[in-house]
Amino acid sequence: MVNNMQLKPLLLQARHSLFAVVDGGQFDDLPMALFNGNFVHRPLYLDRGVGSADQIRTAPQLVWLDRSTDGGDDPDAADENLVNERVLDDLLALLNDRPAAIFWQCSDGGDVLYRHLRGINKVLYPKPAYLDRDVQIPESGFEMVTFRHADANVIAQMSSALDWNGLSRLLGPAENLLFAPEDDWSSRPMRVRRHEEMAPPYTGPLRIGRNEINAMAAVRFEWLTRRTMNYLNEYAAERAQATPEATLNTNVGTWLREAQATGITEESAFRKWCYLQLLFEGKLNQSQFAQDFRKQNNTGMSADERVHLMMKYMIQKAEAA
Repeated sequence: MVNNMQLKPLLLQARHSLFAVVDGGQFDDLPMALFNGNFVHRPLYLDRGVGSADQIRTAPQLVWLDRSTDGGDDPDAADENLVNERVLDDLLALLNDRPAAIFWQCSDGGDVLYRHLRGINKVLYPKPAYLDRDVQIPESGFEMVTFRHADANVIAQMSSALDWNGLSRLLGPAENLLFAPEDDWSSRPMRVRRHEEMAPPYTGPLRIGRNEINAMAAVRFEWLTRRTMNYLNEYAAERAQATPEATLNTNVGTWLREAQATGITEESAFRKWCYLQLLFEGKLNQSQFAQDFRKQNNTGMSADERVHLMMKYMIQKAEAA
């Protein structure tokens, strides 16, 4: 959940024309919602008659925040005001608690920003064969993938991982962008600014290489650690609160890396693994409980399935005691 209203005072201070890019994937039918709300908007995926209804509904939309279609505004005001407060309030109400918008300030105007955004709908990303190999990725080792640049959680990760050249390409003609991801990514709004020492945006697609992937993995690991800490403080409060926070944070990081090494991939499985490790003071694998579990459950299963089953086994033993 996101408190998008915290963005309002920041957005009203805009010094350049302000626009929102809204993530259609987080709505049942964003184009209809924008139409019904009298927003001036434009889809960032072109409909050439081959897209499905779902593709049309879930496409990101560029929204003008200085005007509306209902005739309730002074037509001359749109040229003078960077933000129409009524339109902004209506959009924030539509967003509700979704991390579903990136706000762009672009003095070059909506048409220029639109062309830029169309150009970052897809980015270059390493092909799967190169993701786990410690080798230089050749030009042929990249492929074009969809970039969800209207999702605030995605931009929270991406903007933290890009170097200045990458940030410059992301910003394009814009002076800055502002967004509110979920609290697990950031407890307050995040901003990306064009620094005066940034090089002009490079030409061609935005490229996500190994350095960016590693940086995003580190950001996601911090996110997973925070989420797991919150889980333990809620569902194993007595044991979690008996451990100094710094120590628990270090232990959780160690347990998560152990879980990754065993092949665990699901967030729920990571949480359960750390829960069990906390109960057994970090010695789950050496415990009699784990030995008994392995004797009774030695059939082939994924690492995630094994953790889920281990949790059920613990509950069964506790109920039988």
